[in-house]
Amino acid sequence: MRREEACGLRWREIDRAGSCVRLEGSKTGRSVRPLGRAALELLQSIPRSSEEWVFPNCTGTGSADLKKSIAAVFEASGIHDARSHDLRRTFASVAADEGYSDSSIGDLLGHARRGVTARHYIRRPDAALVAAADRVADRISRALNGDQDVSGQVIEYRRA
Repeated sequence: MRREEACGLRWREIDRAGSCVRLEGSKTGRSVRPLGRAALELLQSIPRSSEEWVFPNCTGTGSADLKKSIAAVFEASGIHDARSHDLRRTFASVAADEGYSDSSIGDLLGHARRGVTARHYIRRPDAALVAAADRVADRISRALNGDQDVSGQVIEYRRA
Protein backbone atom coordinates (compact mmCIF):
# COMPACT_ATOMS: atom_id res chain seq x y z
CA MET A 1 0.00 0.00 0.00
CA ARG A 2 0.96 3.60 -0.36
CA ARG A 3 1.80 5.27 2.98
CA GLU A 4 -1.28 7.49 2.80
CA GLU A 5 -3.49 4.46 2.13
CA ALA A 6 -2.04 2.58 5.09
CA CYS A 7 -2.32 5.60 7.40
CA GLY A 8 -5.94 6.10 6.39
CA LEU A 9 -6.92 2.43 6.58
CA ARG A 10 -10.22 1.79 8.33
CA TRP A 11 -11.14 -1.44 10.09
CA ARG A 12 -14.23 -1.78 7.87
CA GLU A 13 -12.01 -1.83 4.77
CA ILE A 14 -10.30 -5.08 5.81
CA ASP A 15 -12.04 -8.08 4.24
CA ARG A 16 -10.50 -11.13 5.91
CA ALA A 17 -12.84 -13.58 4.16
CA GLY A 18 -11.93 -12.07 0.78
CA SER A 19 -8.20 -11.87 1.61
CA CYS A 20 -8.12 -8.22 0.64
CA VAL A 21 -8.62 -4.64 1.67
CA ARG A 22 -11.36 -2.65 0.00
CA LEU A 23 -10.07 0.91 0.02
CA GLU A 24 -12.84 3.46 -0.19
CA GLY A 25 -10.42 6.07 -1.47
CA SER A 26 -6.91 5.84 -2.87
CA LYS A 27 -4.75 7.66 -5.40
CA THR A 28 -6.63 5.75 -8.09
CA GLY A 29 -10.07 5.93 -6.46
CA ARG A 30 -11.82 2.94 -4.91
CA SER A 31 -9.48 -0.02 -4.93
CA VAL A 32 -9.48 -3.69 -3.97
CA ARG A 33 -6.05 -5.00 -2.95
CA PRO A 34 -5.32 -8.67 -2.36
CA LEU A 35 -3.48 -9.42 0.87
CA GLY A 36 -1.31 -12.36 1.79
CA ARG A 37 -2.06 -14.39 4.91
CA ALA A 38 0.94 -12.93 6.80
CA ALA A 39 -0.29 -9.38 6.16
CA LEU A 40 -3.84 -10.26 7.21
CA GLU A 41 -2.60 -11.88 10.40
CA LEU A 42 -0.47 -8.84 11.20
CA LEU A 43 -3.46 -6.53 10.71
CA GLN A 44 -5.59 -8.75 12.96
CA SER A 45 -2.94 -8.59 15.70
CA ILE A 46 -3.06 -4.78 15.94
CA PRO A 47 -4.89 -3.63 19.09
CA ARG A 48 -8.03 -1.62 18.33
CA SER A 49 -7.41 1.72 20.00
CA SER A 50 -9.96 3.27 17.64
CA GLU A 51 -13.25 1.87 16.38
CA GLU A 52 -12.66 3.37 12.94
CA TRP A 53 -8.94 3.75 12.22
CA VAL A 54 -6.36 0.96 12.10
CA PHE A 55 -3.67 3.60 12.70
CA PRO A 56 -5.41 6.43 14.59
CA ASN A 57 -3.95 9.81 15.50
CA CYS A 58 -3.20 10.58 19.18
CA THR A 59 -6.79 11.53 19.93
CA GLY A 60 -8.34 8.67 17.94
CA THR A 61 -10.44 11.13 15.95
CA GLY A 62 -8.64 10.70 12.64
CA SER A 63 -5.93 8.76 10.88
CA ALA A 64 -2.30 8.99 11.87
CA ASP A 65 0.39 10.57 9.75
CA LEU A 66 3.24 8.11 10.07
CA LYS A 67 5.71 9.82 7.74
CA LYS A 68 8.05 10.97 10.54
CA SER A 69 7.62 7.73 12.52
CA ILE A 70 8.55 5.58 9.53
CA ALA A 71 11.52 7.85 8.77
CA ALA A 72 12.64 7.49 12.40
CA VAL A 73 12.51 3.68 12.14
CA PHE A 74 14.70 3.75 9.03
CA GLU A 75 17.11 6.21 10.66
CA ALA A 76 17.35 4.15 13.86
CA SER A 77 18.06 1.09 11.73
CA GLY A 78 20.97 2.83 10.05
CA ILE A 79 19.15 3.12 6.73
CA HIS A 80 19.60 6.81 6.05
CA ASP A 81 18.38 7.17 2.48
CA ALA A 82 15.15 5.14 2.59
CA ARG A 83 11.53 6.27 2.49
CA SER A 84 8.27 4.46 3.12
CA HIS A 85 7.74 4.13 -0.64
CA ASP A 86 10.84 1.91 -0.74
CA LEU A 87 8.84 -0.74 1.16
CA ARG A 88 6.31 -0.70 -1.71
CA ARG A 89 9.13 -1.02 -4.25
CA THR A 90 10.59 -3.91 -2.25
CA PHE A 91 7.23 -5.71 -2.36
CA ALA A 92 7.16 -5.23 -6.15
CA SER A 93 10.76 -6.46 -6.51
CA VAL A 94 10.06 -9.59 -4.47
CA ALA A 95 6.96 -10.25 -6.60
CA ALA A 96 9.09 -9.90 -9.74
CA ASP A 97 11.69 -12.27 -8.26
CA GLU A 98 8.86 -14.75 -7.68
CA GLY A 99 8.10 -14.61 -11.43
CA TYR A 100 4.90 -12.55 -11.48
CA SER A 101 4.17 -10.43 -14.53
CA ASP A 102 4.23 -6.64 -14.58
CA SER A 103 0.45 -6.73 -14.96
CA SER A 104 -0.01 -8.90 -11.87
CA ILE A 105 2.40 -6.75 -9.87
CA GLY A 106 0.52 -3.62 -10.97
CA ASP A 107 -2.71 -5.19 -9.75
CA LEU A 108 -1.12 -6.13 -6.42
CA LEU A 109 0.04 -2.53 -5.96
CA GLY A 110 -3.28 -1.01 -6.99
CA HIS A 111 -2.07 0.68 -10.15
CA ALA A 112 -4.93 1.94 -12.31
CA ARG A 113 -6.24 -0.55 -14.85
CA ARG A 114 -7.48 0.25 -18.31
CA GLY A 115 -11.00 -0.63 -19.33
CA VAL A 116 -14.43 -0.10 -17.85
CA THR A 117 -14.88 -3.70 -16.71
CA ALA A 118 -11.74 -3.74 -14.58
CA ARG A 119 -12.49 -0.31 -13.08
CA HIS A 120 -16.19 -0.68 -12.39
CA TYR A 121 -17.20 -4.33 -12.25
CA ILE A 122 -14.43 -6.38 -10.65
CA ARG A 123 -15.23 -6.29 -6.96
CA ARG A 124 -12.91 -8.96 -5.60
CA PRO A 125 -9.32 -9.80 -6.41
CA ASP A 126 -8.58 -12.62 -8.79
CA ALA A 127 -7.64 -15.87 -7.01
CA ALA A 128 -4.24 -15.76 -8.72
CA LEU A 129 -3.63 -12.29 -7.27
CA VAL A 130 -4.55 -13.45 -3.77
CA ALA A 131 -2.13 -16.37 -4.22
CA ALA A 132 0.53 -13.93 -5.47
CA ALA A 133 0.05 -11.61 -2.48
CA ASP A 134 0.19 -14.62 -0.16
CA ARG A 135 3.39 -15.95 -1.70
CA VAL A 136 5.17 -12.59 -1.67
CA ALA A 137 4.04 -11.81 1.91
CA ASP A 138 5.16 -15.28 3.03
CA ARG A 139 8.63 -14.80 1.54
CA ILE A 140 9.04 -11.41 3.20
CA SER A 141 7.77 -12.84 6.50
CA ARG A 142 10.22 -15.76 6.30
CA ALA A 143 13.10 -13.39 5.56
CA LEU A 144 12.19 -11.21 8.53
CA ASN A 145 12.02 -14.29 10.75
CA GLY A 146 15.53 -15.38 9.74
CA ASP A 147 14.71 -18.24 7.35
CA GLN A 148 18.08 -19.15 5.81
CA ASP A 149 16.40 -20.50 2.63
CA VAL A 150 15.30 -16.99 1.64
CA SER A 151 17.75 -14.85 -0.30
CA GLY A 152 18.16 -11.18 0.47
CA GLN A 153 19.43 -9.09 3.31
CA VAL A 154 17.40 -8.16 6.37
CA ILE A 155 18.78 -5.19 8.25
CA GLU A 156 18.06 -5.46 11.95
CA TYR A 157 16.46 -2.54 13.75
CA ARG A 158 18.84 -1.10 16.29
CA ARG A 159 17.02 -0.35 19.52
CA ALA A 160 18.04 2.69 21.50
